[in-house]
Amino acid sequence: MPVSDNQGLNPADLLHNRLLSYRAIVKNLQQYFTEIAMVEQGTSKAMHRASTLIYVPFKDGHQFVGQGGLQDVCIGVRDSAKTRSEQHAAAARFVDETIVKNLRRLKHDIKSKVKALKSDSSLYNMKVFKEREASQERIGQLAKAIGWLEKVGGGGGGGSHADFHSDPYLIHLALKRQLARQVHEENLFARGLLQCQEEIRNFEFHVVKEIKQILAAFAQYQMGHPSPGFSQSWAQTEVALQVLQEDTEWRHFLDQNKSRLFPSELVDANPEELDYPCKNSPYVVPIKTGYLSRQSSVLKNWKDGFFVLTLAGWLHDFSSSKDLGTDTVPERSIYLPTAVLGPHSDSSQKQHVFSLDGKGMGGLLHRDAQTFT
Repeated sequence: MPVSDNQGLNPADLLHNRLLSYRAIVKNLQQYFTEIAMVEQGTSKAMHRASTLIYVPFKDGHQFVGQGGLQDVCIGVRDSAKTRSEQHAAAARFVDETIVKNLRRLKHDIKSKVKALKSDSSLYNMKVFKEREASQERIGQLAKAIGWLEKVGGGGGGGSHADFHSDPYLIHLALKRQLARQVHEENLFARGLLQCQEEIRNFEFHVVKEIKQILAAFAQYQMGHPSPGFSQSWAQTEVALQVLQEDTEWRHFLDQNKSRLFPSELVDANPEELDYPCKNSPYVVPIKTGYLSRQSSVLKNWKDGFFVLTLAGWLHDFSSSKDLGTDTVPERSIYLPTAVLGPHSDSSQKQHVFSLDGKGMGGLLHRDAQTFT
């Protein structure tokens, strides 16, 4: 499950960086068109200054034809400069009030999205990482317990290490419960991240669409006003805009980050499908399980229980088989290698009864005779 990669990068951080990259692009476009507006404004002022250099009517007007002569030519030159000045001023206003304004709004939208992403605490839930650490600790305990038993030759060789807590079967029960907690947190985390991922995807589509519309508006304005060479200089941009689809960049982003992001058809993880060291060790598989009735030597009352015999040499007593999924600590455990088998029924009898005098969970000096049927 892609909760983080080897460098510890949370998928939420990956999406956050993605938004920052888009913000940088939009900011760059805003800076560019702000400069274009300044160029247009500067050109307008320059053309206006040029128009003021033409003095008409002529000072020596009596020497020239009033109409239909050179003076009319100069008036045309002056007015042409004025017209071009007004055109560049209008272009500056359009770029500033439409193009730059829309890019500024889009940049603000991205900034708001970044802020919302960073403030969503569910996307930075440390429970997942804490549960993973707890699982790794349990896995280490299991490997250590099995390693010890293999070293001393299995059940019966535990000596002073014969503590029911060190039985790999019980450690494995606790590990499975821990893995279930871990996977539960991971599934919650993954669902939240997937929802965020889908929101970012849709938002990215919106950003790309907005950029295309803004640039198309600029091109349309330029095409509608005489601008020498614009069509030729804009041709490459026009082709690129036609090729660019709303999901072009997102599909590339997903392909680059397959191991870090989630597929849209995400299915909840199953703890039973997780693989880990010693998962299939014989020490975690009970030799035999079943219900027995137990009579204590003190109160002489009978009590039903679900018993588990393990390869490590322990007989564990649970109140029921359901407890194995909710409680990893048995009500009572007897270490059989140090127990003494007392009177028992003959194999031909219908009801089998036997007694065990063994060390329970109360320490080395705690012994109790138990009768089972």
